[in-house]
Amino acid sequence: MLKKTICTLIMLLIVVALVDEAGAGRRRGRSSSRSRQMRKIQKAFKAEQKRYQKQYKKDMKEYQKYQKIVGEQQRKAAIIAHKREKRAKANRLKKQEERREKRREYRLKNESTLGKTNSRKPSVARHVSLPKIKLLMKKLDKDKNGSLTKQEVKGSLFEKQFQVLDKNKDGKIVLKEAYHLKTVVNTKKEKKQVKSTSSLFNAQKKKKISKK
Repeated sequence: MLKKTICTLIMLLIVVALVDEAGAGRRRGRSSSRSRQMRKIQKAFKAEQKRYQKQYKKDMKEYQKYQKIVGEQQRKAAIIAHKREKRAKANRLKKQEERREKRREYRLKNESTLGKTNSRKPSVARHVSLPKIKLLMKKLDKDKNGSLTKQEVKGSLFEKQFQVLDKNKDGKIVLKEAYHLKTVVNTKKEKKQVKSTSSLFNAQKKKKISKK
């Protein structure tokens, strides 16, 4: 009986030992399988990383090449624009200079022409005001008929403009025609006449204001 019990215990111990050995073997197999998988994953990751780095370097080279081309195009465009602007500015300055030269020549020509006829520069022609015309006509109208003849306007502003003012060519100037009289003053006598007429008109105006 004791022998049987001892044999049974020994058998149990052997079975337990065998089971443990089998479990350890399975565990070793599983761990080696896991390590193989991890190594594969790491290898694939490294390969992908290398491929990505290679592609990145290639893309960067392409981008730098593109940037260089764009930069060169921009530089050329800027040079062309600068040249065009410089040329346009030069043309503008040339045209301005030509216009100034033409104005100067025209002014010199006019001054030389005026210098031949009159040494002094004539006043700008302006229309004489109606009250002044009335006063001047009253002063020149000897026969008091409201019109001026060629004889009456001698030596006055009307004399040189008589033909122009006499619209209906009847040899007389009436107030309606005299309204177109202009202050074309060249001689001392004409200046004096305009001045005396203006001063007389201003004096009469002041007198009217004082009466009021």
